[in-house]
Amino acid sequence: MIPIDNSMLSTGLAFLRYADEILVFCDSEKASRQALASIASILDKQQRLTLQRHKTRFFKPAEFRRFCRQMIEDRPISRDEDELLKLIRRYSGGNPYRTVSYNEISPEDWKKITEKIVRGIIREYIDKAEVDYIRLRWFYRRLSQIGHPGAIDVSLEELEKLGPCFANICSYLASVQAIAADRWKGIGSRLLGLLESDEVKSNEFFRLSILSLFSRNAYINHFSVLASRFQASDPYARREIFLAAKKNNGVDWLREHKENFYSMDPWQRMAFIFCCADLPADEKKYFINRWTFDRPFDIVLAKWARST
Repeated sequence: MIPIDNSMLSTGLAFLRYADEILVFCDSEKASRQALASIASILDKQQRLTLQRHKTRFFKPAEFRRFCRQMIEDRPISRDEDELLKLIRRYSGGNPYRTVSYNEISPEDWKKITEKIVRGIIREYIDKAEVDYIRLRWFYRRLSQIGHPGAIDVSLEELEKLGPCFANICSYLASVQAIAADRWKGIGSRLLGLLESDEVKSNEFFRLSILSLFSRNAYINHFSVLASRFQASDPYARREIFLAAKKNNGVDWLREHKENFYSMDPWQRMAFIFCCADLPADEKKYFINRWTFDRPFDIVLAKWARST
């Protein structure tokens, strides 16, 4: 996005950008519409990107101030959400980034958060004529702080409606605490089924988000299925399958790919070197010492893998 920033600066636009969200400040409505046309042209010429119509809005100063205030205020959709957020806030000390361990929450409070309540909150959001995805993503982030499993089933069942929250759902699934290992196995089966859906097949981000869960949670497992997909997968998916192999003790399978290291792209190479930390000491030292690494990160990673 930096080239896009530079182009906008060159045209004299006054703007703020966070990730892919851009705020542009203009002196008049006419100037704002000219700015929008300019940005659309820059995005197309620089990265072949397009603006999303439903995310593009014009604000007058007073409207914008109201909008900003609303974004930082709690706006629970129901009494159940309000009570749940208060409980999370109490255990997190009001810190929206703090992860709360299951052991920190009293059994009485944990029982108050039922699957029925969590499912009801999410359904209330997605049943609205106009879904407030910004607020729903915010709710998933709060739920991820305590890792309660109540949203697992409804999230996987309603994934088509919850598409704009997909990254948050994956983060939530990775945060879930206190469920039996065999239930994780079932979740893994459902995730593999999602990989075969048309929506996920056509979206690289969705595929990688799902595969990343197999590399972050050993209980999801199903590595034999992922290994069978490796040869037909794109380079980014192969990277996630390498990482899943490390998480699921697939060291011998990883060994079979050492001879292909030279033809891997940089992302796959980094993942493979990371996974090499689990190889026997003499084997990994001999393999890693065969290669020369130029980038500082690669040098540090190789040193770590050798000595771990």
